Amino acid sequence: MVSLYRDNKKIHPSACKGGLHNCFRIRYNSSMGRFFLAMMILSFLPWFPGGVLAGQGDAKPEKTPVEALFKDPEAYKGKRVVLGGVILGFKAAQRGMYIETLQRPLDEQERPVDTDLSYGRFIVLHEGLFDKEIFYEGREVTVIGEVLGRRSMQEEGEPHLLIRCEKIYLY
Repeated sequence: MVSLYRDNKKIHPSACKGGLHNCFRIRYNSSMGRFFLAMMILSFLPWFPGGVLAGQGDAKPEKTPVEALFKDPEAYKGKRVVLGGVILGFKAAQRGMYIETLQRPLDEQERPVDTDLSYGRFIVLHEGLFDKEIFYEGREVTVIGEVLGRRSMQEEGEPHLLIRCEKIYLY
């Protein structure tokens, strides 16, 4: 409830001449103050029920069965996927950098979960600017990108799932 006061005395709004703003202070009772405080807090909270993809202009990639994706990347070639994990290493590419990543399951906000469960490694082709102070080993990432197939980080190493990075989120 709003109450009007002039000179610390409660008044009726019709007693003010020259406009209400010139003759009173507004006092709020405690329930009104709590209501406005709650409204201010709620107005500043980010509401992203879709995780990192909410509010993005791009369409959210379809859910891809991660186990099947790692078993047969060629079957998913050209499809957009969302994967997350922990950065293990880097290798220079012609335009950009290859980022070797250990896959981890994602939570409801599309952030990697701290667990030992993993389907293996995947390689992200990041064609943008690359700063080793920002991208470093052990950092968690979520990647949205297109499946390109398989690639190895070393000449005689095991080939891993290869994704061209469209967006990358660092944690």
